[in-house]
Amino acid sequence: MVALFRAIVLVCLAAIAVSLRMAPAVHLRVYEKNGLKARAIVVSCMDFRLINKVKDMMISRGYSDNYDFFVLAGAALGYVQKKMPAWQSVLHDHLHYAIALHHVREVIFVDHLDCGLYKQTYGLLKGK
Repeated sequence: MVALFRAIVLVCLAAIAVSLRMAPAVHLRVYEKNGLKARAIVVSCMDFRLINKVKDMMISRGYSDNYDFFVLAGAALGYVQKKMPAWQSVLHDHLHYAIALHHVREVIFVDHLDCGLYKQTYGLLKGK
């Protein structure tokens, strides 16, 4: 089960990387003067159990107050799933604005092994 989950996450992340490379560039010059910079944007699953853990993880890795935060059910899966196509568009826009407004250089996806969206999407819920 863990190996399957990891394989699904890798496929999701690969699809995101391809999508972002093919996306039209945001006009960055408009925002260069404000000087606001963040090291990364974190895209985390919406699971309430993760919020404080993600913050602690980011602080322990030297990102304290140096990242933008975006919450999306399933994180990486939320971006590539097909049932709610607007999610991909919204996240895509947020990633581009994080780059344009805060000059982020890293995108960090936080998925977890007990994710309900992964289980529902891939029929891993009990009784299915």
